[in-house]
Amino acid sequence: MSYGFATRVLLSLIPILSLTVLAPAQSTTSHKCTESPKYYESNNYQVHDVKIDSPLGWLFGSVEEKLKAILSDPSMPIKKGAAFRKADEDEGFIKVKESFPELIVSPIDRIAVRVSKPTLQNCDTQTKTLDVVYRVYTIGFSYYLSRAFETGQKEEVKRSVVDTHATELLANYFPQPIVGYNHARNLYGGTKLSIKQPHGLLEKISLEVLESSKSSEEKVAGTGERDFKTGFLRHLEYQFRYLHSDIPGTSARLKGGSGLGQMIAATRTFGSKELVLRFGTSVEGGNQQTNLTQLQVLPGDLAQSPYGAVKAFAGGTMRVGKHAFKVSYGLQLGSARKGAQLDYVKQVFDTAANLRFLITDHRPITIDLQFTGGSIQKRGPLPAAERFFGGNIERNFIAGDTWIIRSDPLIRSFPQNSFAQTTGAGAVGGDGFFSTNITAAITIWGKPLVPREILDDAEFNHLIEFEFGTAETALKIEYVSSTPEFRKVAEMVNPISEKLNRDRWANTVVRC
Repeated sequence: MSYGFATRVLLSLIPILSLTVLAPAQSTTSHKCTESPKYYESNNYQVHDVKIDSPLGWLFGSVEEKLKAILSDPSMPIKKGAAFRKADEDEGFIKVKESFPELIVSPIDRIAVRVSKPTLQNCDTQTKTLDVVYRVYTIGFSYYLSRAFETGQKEEVKRSVVDTHATELLANYFPQPIVGYNHARNLYGGTKLSIKQPHGLLEKISLEVLESSKSSEEKVAGTGERDFKTGFLRHLEYQFRYLHSDIPGTSARLKGGSGLGQMIAATRTFGSKELVLRFGTSVEGGNQQTNLTQLQVLPGDLAQSPYGAVKAFAGGTMRVGKHAFKVSYGLQLGSARKGAQLDYVKQVFDTAANLRFLITDHRPITIDLQFTGGSIQKRGPLPAAERFFGGNIERNFIAGDTWIIRSDPLIRSFPQNSFAQTTGAGAVGGDGFFSTNITAAITIWGKPLVPREILDDAEFNHLIEFEFGTAETALKIEYVSSTPEFRKVAEMVNPISEKLNRDRWANTVVRC
């Protein structure tokens, strides 16, 4: 397991845990409610309990208290111990929905969907009791992340939760434990703390530490981003980062410490294939080191040296139906001496396709194809750590995780930094490579994030279409109102209105 894989697993577990083990509303002795609400009302069932299925209720007392306050409000129509009535369940559902944050759509956050559903659980035919459970699901898609090949919509689905001081604190200061294993590093662990400050220049600051008996990695990064409603550019993100790493390989340890400033921009979509162009640049400086002596590296290479580089990169992503494609190119102009000197040129080319075939509902077949190549041209001394070292860790040519450009061959059967050209003198790395990876996955088991009761409901698709239609209408109105043509028409209305007012008063007849 690699660092990147471990991080993604932990991130992906958050919504899953929220929907399963974290949900306090699921009873351990469940009896299915197979009849309609009217049936239980006509058969004189009583309400055993009323609950709101919400994540984080088990973790923060403030969330639990807020949910209890909603349910214990005297104006709450449905109450524990009272006779069950369908009308009370519906009115209580409306009150619960009003307690959740308002949905907002804009040309930047183009889609915001909330699917709400009152459900019945634990229907006991002997005692004639049941539980009323309210569930609310919110789905949102940001403009750039929903089109980025690397992220897609993986981190966009979330559960609604009532706003309390504790949940706001967790959203702004989010600690995340990380545990992983790699043969080169052994078992490693650490933590990542993400600090969000939405109104600052750096909207997010992350502190990350990973340690093992054989390796170490420390990173401090500050990032910010801006989204634009109109124009050629729609997304801009920038990052300042310091990274120190000490990672072992087959015959050499690769060490380094560097500071970085980076900027990435993305355009609006073009055409029906949703083509998005991306480009950016970065400036880096620091040092590159190995544990080799100068006699163990190739002539012209440096075992330890200062390091400076300017990078430029460009690419595009495109979606065709359920399939996604990307292509990226990166150019690095580097120096291994003090002063602005061009000592080497590194180039990488990375292209990938994510193909998804939905054979049956919730049983897709996914095929990932990736081709990566790179080369180094020496014009002076070259830091030995800048050569290509392959292994089972995906190394990114740029900083960040919203755009991945592989900078080394990914070979699953070799530990990190363990596959490289070698000589009798030791490991020297490569000055060129190409790598192809094919991954095929067949889903043999799956559990929908949305409960089966909602998926089987005849009104579910209708509600989804209604929510999408509402968002689409709101976006159309906002787009039209912001166009220059509409503003000109609006300005023409004022003189007409003034003239109508004058005509109205001129034609007024006063009778005594």
